[in-house]
Formats: sequence, C-alpha cells, structure tokens
Amino acid sequence: MNEKDRIKIKSKVTANGLAVGLFKKEYCLAYPKGIFGCLNEKERRILAENFLFCRLGALGLSGQKHKIEWDFKKPFFYDFVDYGLKKDLARICQENKIDQARLEESWKAGKKNFLFIKTGGKEILGKRSVNDKKIILAMSFGKDSLLSYALAKELGFDVLPVFVREMENVNPRELKRKESIMKAFQKNEGRKTKVLLDNMDEALYRREYQKEMRSADNANAMLAFAMELLPFAYSARARYIVMGNEQNFNDSFVNRCGRKAYPSFDQSAAYLAKMNQRLDEFTDNTLRCLSLVEPLYNIAEYKIFFNRYPDLLQYNMSCDLEKAGGAGKWCLGCTMCASSFLSSWAVGGRPEQMGIKEDMFKPRYRDLYIIFGGRQSSYDMPPAIMEEQMLEFLLAMKNGAKGHLMELFKKKFLRQALAKEACFRKKYFGIHSSDNIPRTIRTSLLKIFKQELKSLQ
Repeated sequence: MNEKDRIKIKSKVTANGLAVGLFKKEYCLAYPKGIFGCLNEKERRILAENFLFCRLGALGLSGQKHKIEWDFKKPFFYDFVDYGLKKDLARICQENKIDQARLEESWKAGKKNFLFIKTGGKEILGKRSVNDKKIILAMSFGKDSLLSYALAKELGFDVLPVFVREMENVNPRELKRKESIMKAFQKNEGRKTKVLLDNMDEALYRREYQKEMRSADNANAMLAFAMELLPFAYSARARYIVMGNEQNFNDSFVNRCGRKAYPSFDQSAAYLAKMNQRLDEFTDNTLRCLSLVEPLYNIAEYKIFFNRYPDLLQYNMSCDLEKAGGAGKWCLGCTMCASSFLSSWAVGGRPEQMGIKEDMFKPRYRDLYIIFGGRQSSYDMPPAIMEEQMLEFLLAMKNGAKGHLMELFKKKFLRQALAKEACFRKKYFGIHSSDNIPRTIRTSLLKIFKQELKSLQ
C-alpha cells in the first residue's frame, strides 16, 4: 500500500486543549484558560485519545482504501465507539441511499486497517470529589437546552452553561446568530456561559473520503460531547453533564434496506444507559450524563416551555439558518422552523414569542410538514413523527389557528385525528421512562411534569 493511501492521525495535547493533524490541516479543541489544566498531563492525554477516536473512528467507513495510523494505543472507549457506530449504520445507509450490507462490509474492512502504534492496557481517569448540586449544561439555545436550564434552576442546581462553538467554517450564519443570543442570555440571566472551540467535525467533511462520511459525523456525538465537556465538570467539581435527549429519539423506523434504524441512536435512552456504565468506570464513579427531558415528547416539552418558562422563549433558536429567507434566527425554509411554528400554536402559545413572525400555514410552506408528504430527514422517519404532527394540527385548530394548511389538514386528516385524539394525547403528553435520571432528581422533576401535563393526557 502506497504512502498516499495512509491516513495518519497525529495528535497534540497542550495545557489548554488538543489538536489533530490530518491531510496537512489541524483541527482542535480549545478550552478557556484553566479548564483543561484541571487535569494532569497523563489525564489530558487519556482524554484526548478517547475523544479523538470517538470523533474520527468513523474513518473506518472508508473501507479497504486507506490504512489509518493512530499515534496512540487503543483507547478505553474503543469498543463502545464500535457499538455506537454499528447501531448507526442503518441511519447512514438511509441518508446516503446506499446498500447496508455493502456499508457493513466496508466498515469491517476499514476496522482491520486501523493501526495503533502503541501497546498496553486501557487507561482511565482519576477519581474526584464532586458536588451533586452542580451540573454542566450543554447549551445550544434550542428548546431542549433552554428547558433543561429552566428545570435545573427550579430543581435547585448550580448550573454552568457551556456553549460549543463548532462548525464555524461550515455554517457561520448559525454561529453568528447564536453568539448574539448568548450575549443577551448572559446579560439578562446573569449567568456566564463558558465557550469551547471545537472544529473537529470538519475533519469528516473532506473530499478525500467517501460520501457516507458526511452522515457519520453524528455517530457517537453524545459521547464526544461528554468527553469534551468533562474538563468543565472536573474543574467545577460537578457531578452531572446535562444533555437534551428527548423521548422522540427512542422511536425507530425501517430503512430502505429493511433494517431497524434510529434518527440518532446516540441520543436514545439505550445508548445513554450504556454510555453511563462506561463513564462510571472511566471516571471512577465521578461523572454521569443525564437528560432532564428524557421522558418527554417534543409537544410536551413545548407545553412546559410556553406555560412555565415563557421568559426564556426569546432565546430559542431551533434552526440552522442554512436556508435563505428569514432575517432573524429562523430561516423559514426548513422543517425545524415549520415544526416550531406549529408546536407553538398547538400548546396555546404564539410563534411570535420565539421570534417567528411569518404565517407558516400559507400554501408555500406545505412541503415543510411531514403530514403533507414534505421533506424528510432521518429525524422525520419514525411513524411517531407523523402522529405527533397530526395531534399538533388538531390542537392548533382547537386553539383558533387559521390558514390554507389548516383547511388542508381538516380535509385530509381531521376525521382520523379526532378518532385517535385520546390515544395520541396519552402518548405524546405522557411521561415516559426516566431510568437514566437518578432517583434523587426524578421525584421532583416528575412532579413538575405531572403538574403541567396531567390535564392534557
């Protein structure tokens, strides 16, 4: 095999972050001063190796084309990264319209081409003393993270929000808008948000790789978040890292090859449970990850958000701004904008509270709604998405929503929606399994959910 057919992973660890050299370009994590330094030199190296393999392990999808040389030994999370990627192959296959059997063979061949230049046992981090009332919150300023912030505050946690500044060169419009929102949030909430620079995902967006790599950047993303947020937790002596995984991610669909697939397996409760088992071992029972919104579907989250914490709606941005259209924090051209618009009407709120000033029940927005056969990504594929949207249109109608698409809904789906309304309410306003939430938190959290949702079920 020629030298040009080798991908060499060259890692570098410093006092304030880590970097990896790939195809003569460097990708990095850069922490605020003093955060990464809470780990000793050995711990920084161990964390760096696990994070880099988590982010770049999907290079194995390049099959037999490349030998991939890692300048470290097999990391602690090697097998778990393997597990997460295996579970995500069905989604990657669906998104790239490729045969899954072929993708699986390519992946197996690619793993055989991994070369770890060092040997030895798998290493873990040292134990820390922690404060159970301190949490690190991954703050994206979407509804999941904002609702998690509000819930954590009400539950009496000392919340340290962390914003991950990522994909700057891929989607600068989104980043610029979120930075503006973050400044307003910090000023009004009096809550300093730490910023982590991360452009590692861009390493998988290179022309040298097969096209399926462009869907692999989401595989094991939650483990990557846990790894890169870990120094913040160790620095603050925080017990928990809080993420925004909701009930919708536990639903599955059958992909084009007849295989079971998840919209994002790494955001499922099953993945989180296994990840916490490994984190317990890796951190010597110092750190765990959890989601405060794990038991809730999308519409239930919005109901609590609008009814209990309306002051935070002004910061909500659930759009990546890749489409042209909106002048603010909503592009008005994607399914996320349409979904947020519809959900606000369904729960008795108004889109204007989140900054959506356009009427997205006009005819030209039809293709943004799954219920009318609109655009579909893997996030929209589970049958539950169709059911939840049907319920949302029904409730929006009852809340007085008007427009062309409301009339289309009445014509096509009203009879079916009314017949299944009770069933839909029970499911989508229900409080589902919360096994990943510690008992010390669960009782008080579920009490809030019951207060807000009981009358809607």
